[in-house]
Amino acid sequence: MVRSLQDSLCYHIDRHGVPLYDIHSHNRPRFFELDVFHKGFARAKDERGWFFVDRRGNELVPSTRFRVAEPFYNGQALVTCSNGERAVVTEQGEIKVKIRSPHEEDVALLQEVRVIE
Repeated sequence: MVRSLQDSLCYHIDRHGVPLYDIHSHNRPRFFELDVFHKGFARAKDERGWFFVDRRGNELVPSTRFRVAEPFYNGQALVTCSNGERAVVTEQGEIKVKIRSPHEEDVALLQEVRVIE
């Protein structure tokens, strides 16, 4: 991964310094932040949030963005959605499970506790 001095955008290169995808086309991927590939995908960030790209710069799930996205491990990645909800997403882009937020867990626990006066 490198960052361009001309526009400060990031892109991937091979071990010879050659871009992995066409960085000169006007439809080129625009990445504000970019990770190295892990398990075939890299985390990328544009003006709308974090997402995943393959080695050709293609989005895993077009138009889907997250507040936070962790790398894939065992075919799954932990993400935080735009509404703050955490979820586990698969390499196919499917949300496998939604995880309750810590606040929701606190509220559920408080509802179980009965205060006796």
